[in-house]
Amino acid sequence: MKFKRASLTVKLSTVFLLMSLATVTVVGYFAWARTKNELKRLAFNQLSIAASLKEGELDRWFDDQRRVFLLINNSPEFQTSAQKLLTQPPSKREYKTAYMLLDEYLQQAAELQPNLQEIFLLNNSGQIIVSTKKLREGSYETTSNFTQLGNNSEFVPTFYTSTLTGNPTSTLTVPVFDRNNNAIGLLATNLSLERIDSIIRERTGLDKTGKTYLVGNFAGKYALISGTNAGERESSAEVRSEGIDKAARGQDGSGLYLNYEKIPVIGVYRWLDKRNLSLLAEMHQDEAFAPANQLALAIVGVGLAAAGMLAVGVYLMRISEHKAEELERTLRELKKTQSQLIQTEKMSGLGQMVAGVAHEINNPVNFIHGNLSYASQYSKDIISLMKLYQREYPVPPPHIRSWANEIDLEFIAADLPKILSSMSLGTERIRQIVLNLRNFARLDESDMKKVDIHEGIDSTLMILQHRLNNSNSQVREISVVKEYGHLPKVECYPGQLNQVFANIFGNAIDALQEAEKHRVLKEIDGPQPAIVIATKMSEDKSRAIVKIMDNGIGISDAVKKRMFDPFFTTKEVGKGTGLGLAICYQIVVEKHGGSLKCFSEPGNGAEFWIEIPIDRSHR
Repeated sequence: MKFKRASLTVKLSTVFLLMSLATVTVVGYFAWARTKNELKRLAFNQLSIAASLKEGELDRWFDDQRRVFLLINNSPEFQTSAQKLLTQPPSKREYKTAYMLLDEYLQQAAELQPNLQEIFLLNNSGQIIVSTKKLREGSYETTSNFTQLGNNSEFVPTFYTSTLTGNPTSTLTVPVFDRNNNAIGLLATNLSLERIDSIIRERTGLDKTGKTYLVGNFAGKYALISGTNAGERESSAEVRSEGIDKAARGQDGSGLYLNYEKIPVIGVYRWLDKRNLSLLAEMHQDEAFAPANQLALAIVGVGLAAAGMLAVGVYLMRISEHKAEELERTLRELKKTQSQLIQTEKMSGLGQMVAGVAHEINNPVNFIHGNLSYASQYSKDIISLMKLYQREYPVPPPHIRSWANEIDLEFIAADLPKILSSMSLGTERIRQIVLNLRNFARLDESDMKKVDIHEGIDSTLMILQHRLNNSNSQVREISVVKEYGHLPKVECYPGQLNQVFANIFGNAIDALQEAEKHRVLKEIDGPQPAIVIATKMSEDKSRAIVKIMDNGIGISDAVKKRMFDPFFTTKEVGKGTGLGLAICYQIVVEKHGGSLKCFSEPGNGAEFWIEIPIDRSHR
C-alpha cells in the first residue's frame, strides 16, 4: 500500500533500481561464467603442456640412466673382473686383484654418474660382493623389487620403499654371465631420485600455486615419489584425490577437484604406462579463476553504484574498465606463456633429435676415419712388399703372372692409395657436418655460457643449407655474404640464440623465394638473391651487434607494427604459426636484455638488427 501511495518519481526510481539489480545480476553472472570457462580452458592447456614437458623430460632421464648403466655393464673391464669375482674363491690371488680393479672401476663410474646413487654386484644368492658403499658389502638383498633391464629400450621401473632410508627408490639390474652364458650374478644400481625432484618441481609456466608431482603405488597405498630434496610431505604418507585415483586406474584427463591436501584445484592427470607412475599438474582454483571473480564483482559493483548515483556509477564504470584491461592483460600473458611452452617443447624435441642423429652418425664415422690411416699405411706396406717380391722374383710362375694381368695389379697398386685418400676427405667432411649439428643442437642448455656467436651463425646456416640451394632450375640459389667483425665470446643462452638466427634466416629465405617466384612469373631480371650477415661491437664495447639483411620483397608498415605479436602471421594457413618472431623478441629482449629491431620498406628488402650485451654486467 505504501508503494501505491508513493510518488511517481519514487516508483520509477524503485522500479529502475530493481531492474538495474536484476540486469546487473544477470550480466555479472554470464560474464563470470563465460570468463571462467575461458580461463579454465587456458589453464587446462597450460597444465597439459607442462605435463607433456615433464613426461618428456622424465622419459629422457630414465633412458639416459638405462644407457649409462648398460655401458658400465658391457665394458670389457667390468665383465672380466666380475666373472672372476663370481667364479673364483676369495682366497685366490685372482679374486683379490679382480676385487681391487672392479672396486676402482665402480667408484669412478659412480663419481662420473651422480644419478647412480649406489652401484653394486651380487651373486646368485643375493649377497653383495662389491659396492660403492663399503658398509653394504657382505649383506644380502631381496631382488624381488628390482627392475631387470632387457634388450629393448623400453622398461617399466619398479619403485619400492628402501629399508635403509625409508624413502622411495628404484633399483635397476642386469644379469652377469660366465663364458658359457650362464647367469652367475647381477649388476645393480640404486637410482638417485633427486633429479626427478628437480624435473618435477620446476615451476616454469605454472604461476604461483601451480605444481606437478608423481605418485606411485607402494604396498597398496599411493605415495609421492620424492628424492631426499623433497620437503613438502613425508614420502611414505598416503596421498589420495580424485585425480590421483583416476590416473592410477590408467585414465588420462582433467577436471576440478580437491587435491591430496584438500585444496580446490584445477588439474590435469596422466597415467605414465612406461613408468608405472601417475603424473599430475595442478593449480589452485582461487588463482586460476581470480580474474573472473574480479570481473564479476566489478560489474555488480558498477551496476549497484550506477542505480544510486550517476556520477559514482560513471566512476565505478571506469574501475570496471580498468579491471577489464587487467583481465585482457592476464589473458595475453596466458597466451604468451602458452606460445612459449609450445615453442620450447617443439625446439627441445628438435634439439634432442638433431643431437641424437649427430651422435649416431659420429660414432661409425669416427670408427671409419680412425682406421683409414692404418688402412692406408697397411696398403702401402703391402704394395711395398709386392714390389720387393717383383724385384727379387722378376719372373713369377705363369699362373701368378696370369692372375696379376687379369686383376690389373699395377692399376690397383696405383689407385688404392687414391681411394683411401678420397675416403679420408669424405669422412672429414662428415665429421665437420656432425660438429655443426652439435653446435646447433644446444637447444636444451638452460645455463648461460660464453660462446662464439659466429660459430652459432655458421651452424644455423649449415642446417638451412638445403633451402639456400634451390633445386628449381628457374629459381636462383641464395648467396650468403658474411661480413664478420671482431667479436669476443658473448655470455648468452647459445641454443636460444641459435633459434633466433634460425627464425630470422628462415623468414629471409621465404621472402627471397617469394621475390624469385614473382621474377619468374613476370619474366623480368632482378638482383641475385642474397643474405648479408654483418657483425661488430657497439661503440662503448659493451654489446655485440648482428645485422641480417636480405634483398627480398620487404615488409609493410602495417606488418612491422604487429610482427612481434604472438600468433600473428602473414603466411597461409598451415605454413606458419606466428610464433617465430614473437619468440625471437622474448629471447633477445627479455632473456638477454638486448634489443631486436627491423628496418624495411616494401620492395627494398629487410634488415634485422640484433643487439645483446657481451656479459651480464652490462645488462
